[in-house]
Amino acid sequence: MRTGKDGIEKPFAFICYEREGDRNYGPECAMNAVNDLHDKEIDGFKVYVQLALPQAQRQAQVLREQ
Repeated sequence: MRTGKDGIEKPFAFICYEREGDRNYGPECAMNAVNDLHDKEIDGFKVYVQLALPQAQRQAQVLREQ
């Protein structure tokens, strides 16, 4: 768990999709997750789903979204 600016602990996860012999499976599953789950509420938590980015790019993205 990570603690947000509001002092509340927030769960997080990193997920990797893979299927042997199918190079398109992972990217397709990842985009489906972003499209289907981003900004949805699950168990009382608003879910943030995006593709993995290097830390500097991720921080810049967060600033743009505020």
